[in-house]
Amino acid sequence: GHLYGLSGQKLKDRINELLKIVGLEDQKDNLVRRFSLGMRQKLAIAKALIHDPPVLILDEPTIGLDPNAALSVRTFIKETLSREQGKTILLTTHYMYEADYLCDRIAIIDKGQIIAKGTPDELKKRVQDDTIIEMMVVGNITHEIESVLRSTELIHGVTLEVKNGGNQATIRAVSKNGEETIPEIVDLIVRRLGLKVYGVNLQTPTLEDVFIKLTGKGLKNGGGNHNAL
Repeated sequence: GHLYGLSGQKLKDRINELLKIVGLEDQKDNLVRRFSLGMRQKLAIAKALIHDPPVLILDEPTIGLDPNAALSVRTFIKETLSREQGKTILLTTHYMYEADYLCDRIAIIDKGQIIAKGTPDELKKRVQDDTIIEMMVVGNITHEIESVLRSTELIHGVTLEVKNGGNQATIRAVSKNGEETIPEIVDLIVRRLGLKVYGVNLQTPTLEDVFIKLTGKGLKNGGGNHNAL
């Protein structure tokens, strides 16, 4: 606070005000090292607000938090900082559902380049004519599944989530005319890859599906080079 010209009672009042805003007023006499990750994240936001800036930059504010703590931080950002206080917030995240929930406008970055930008609805319109096919498979799961499916004209984006030590997986694919191509895709998985398909669902497109369509891969496939901003 001293760096921003605050001192004495004015600084104490501001600290107490911020601790109340972030829900930590009952923790002000406790050591920070005993705080949970969620509490530390809220405290970090309070520190950034000490001089009441009109613009706030948050770099992955919910990363590493458990679901309850992450929900609490998101709600605080959306309801308190954005709606009640009218702050302009620039936020980076790897979580597409978080970007969808928090942001009025989104820029999708891949390998350091902005590849798409717009409101959440504008971005999702890019896949509104596509079908999102989710398939559950069992067998010898390898990443050959992704390369085989991408090699066909049936699919223009696919992600693979491996489960149970590599014996099960969920495949999420973006396809045109999904209902018509499902039999061909299933046949490809069974005949060429030797896997058993035990479930197929059609899903409503999400921002992650936009990312999959634009890059051909999911957020988990390429490490830390992908962000929603």
